[in-house]
Amino acid sequence: MHKAYMIINYSKERPKELSNMLQKCIALTLDIPLGSIPHPNYIQSSILLKSMYQQHHDKMDYIRMGRPLIHNESYTLYYPFLFNLFSKWDQENHSTINIEESFQLKLLSTVIFNDKIEEIISFFQNDRKHGASQLAQICLDSLSECTDTETAYNLAYQLSYIRPSMIPIKNAAISVVNELHQKRGEISISKVCKDIAVKWKMENDEIIPNNAKAVLQSMVKVGEKLKIFTMSYSSSILKVITFCKDIIGDVIIAESRPLFEGVTLAKNIHEIAPNIKITLITDVQMAIFIPDCNVVLLGADTINIDKQLFTNKTGSFAACLISNNFKVPIYVISHENKFEHDKDEYIWSKINEIPAKELIFMKQRKETYLEEMSKEEVMKDWKQSEQEFGSNVDVRNIYFEQIPFHLITAIISNVKVYDNNDLRSRL
Repeated sequence: MHKAYMIINYSKERPKELSNMLQKCIALTLDIPLGSIPHPNYIQSSILLKSMYQQHHDKMDYIRMGRPLIHNESYTLYYPFLFNLFSKWDQENHSTINIEESFQLKLLSTVIFNDKIEEIISFFQNDRKHGASQLAQICLDSLSECTDTETAYNLAYQLSYIRPSMIPIKNAAISVVNELHQKRGEISISKVCKDIAVKWKMENDEIIPNNAKAVLQSMVKVGEKLKIFTMSYSSSILKVITFCKDIIGDVIIAESRPLFEGVTLAKNIHEIAPNIKITLITDVQMAIFIPDCNVVLLGADTINIDKQLFTNKTGSFAACLISNNFKVPIYVISHENKFEHDKDEYIWSKINEIPAKELIFMKQRKETYLEEMSKEEVMKDWKQSEQEFGSNVDVRNIYFEQIPFHLITAIISNVKVYDNNDLRSRL
């Protein structure tokens, strides 16, 4: 039986010096099997913290979980959690952390950061303009500015779980951590990030568009050009369409509410390939326009081989069903950095010399959590206020959905074109 501990912050304001926090930390002993520690996304509702959270939920606000660290002398695995407490609360039955100050500071550094890193974390939490591939690049840029390996590890841990529907961010962070660990002291953080970024950019800019053009070229009839349907914003789709501008005549784009990412894609295509005719439609018109198209191109934010599905902007499932009904082929354009895998379950155990079996909470993260954003994004264009509808009317804004592989024709990646047989063989 192991014990885990929580770091608690009593102040709404982040301290300038971590040492100022030492007297504001307590240890909450959890007499439970270590494998029951939850994934941070479920921290507020987990059975683990249920009694404490129910007792103090009006006084506390969960912020984040830090990278688990092992205390070698006691062979205890510590899970740091950061909370804002609105007021002090009874500490009865909770013990003060009784480990050396240096280890306390190390734990605190996994959840409390300087202004620059806090800005990076806030950016990823709130960004609604960039696609998954673009955010993966920004992740690499952000990590490259870390001045030491421990800071890079702690930021990488936060970015790995910050946008659970966008797996390339996690894969970028994990790739950096893995390289730094394998080449300890032999290579700088900025060099590791640059090497990964250069490789991925070449594959996104050259290999994927060429692979896609080979597929699309086979559909072109003599004297004609292709009519393509797509939706939302995907930098991969943008590159493929503009690369294939000599064989594409028309592009139908669903506007993709509530933030109209499809409109942004239309503007970008027009700037690069002004000869392509673009038609913007509302999302609900897909069934009218898809039947007249030669092919549907979709991006992806996450591809889960184990579950044989991919995650993309809400509306993609409907587009696939419509396309299947009218026998229009569907290709997903995706770099393999969007493939979800289990690498993260083991890299943190290697770094911290923690037995992998004791990081079971990472293995429990098998679901792709579908992000739900502010209802104000949906309501901003309405002429009515929420109050006019009464208390029984709710507004939902779920950004992503999961689509099974059997609804698509193939995935065009930087490695190859995967048809359904290929995807099943990777199980």
